Amino acid sequence: MAAINFGRFQYKETIIHQMDPRLKLVSLIVLTTSTSIASDLLSYFILFCIGFLLIIVAKTPFFQLFCQLKLLGLILVVAFFFAGIGYTFSLILMILFSCVFINSTSISTIRDTLFWFLKKIPFVPAFDIAMMISLVFLFLGKIIENYNNIKDAQVSRCVNLSKNPIRRVKVLIIPLMKKSLELTNLVIESMESRGYSHIQTEPLFSTNSKSWFMFIICVAIFLIVI
Repeated sequence: MAAINFGRFQYKETIIHQMDPRLKLVSLIVLTTSTSIASDLLSYFILFCIGFLLIIVAKTPFFQLFCQLKLLGLILVVAFFFAGIGYTFSLILMILFSCVFINSTSISTIRDTLFWFLKKIPFVPAFDIAMMISLVFLFLGKIIENYNNIKDAQVSRCVNLSKNPIRRVKVLIIPLMKKSLELTNLVIESMESRGYSHIQTEPLFSTNSKSWFMFIICVAIFLIVI
């Protein structure tokens, strides 16, 4: 069985996976906007309930993914002390909704969806921007995966017990940078071998009643929160 990693698409027979990616992306924007404007406990409670409901419906292994984001705990602690509990709740909700979106949408579909929206804007290199953003999702998942692997390897070698913080950081950052550069070269070689070109065929999407139903629910949640 393939390892569960943040940013790795996992196809399942759910309404979230089969949702029109255009409406899914707009729904993500609507929900993340709702988290940023929420100002009371009732709004946060509603958003958390919706978030966990989406996790159940999409069959997203959120808690396993959450445990992989080992740096997230530090980020949330910093956010709590410097920005308050409201901002911390908003950040958790954004991560929750993003996990559902990323793990239910393939990288190529994200690229095609962004291209479909951006091509309507004149004088904008739509395909280049869509490709770069989709690669960010790819690299983010791989960097987190490499970070966890390197960290586990250090623990097995008792490097984490070193009293020198500079050494601990050095033996983590250097291998991580090396693996990231190797991944970059691999992606470049793969794109060249496949004859990467700016000529992009028109992506084909279809919208169904279930997609509109999910989108309307997201808009209704937004209206309730505001």
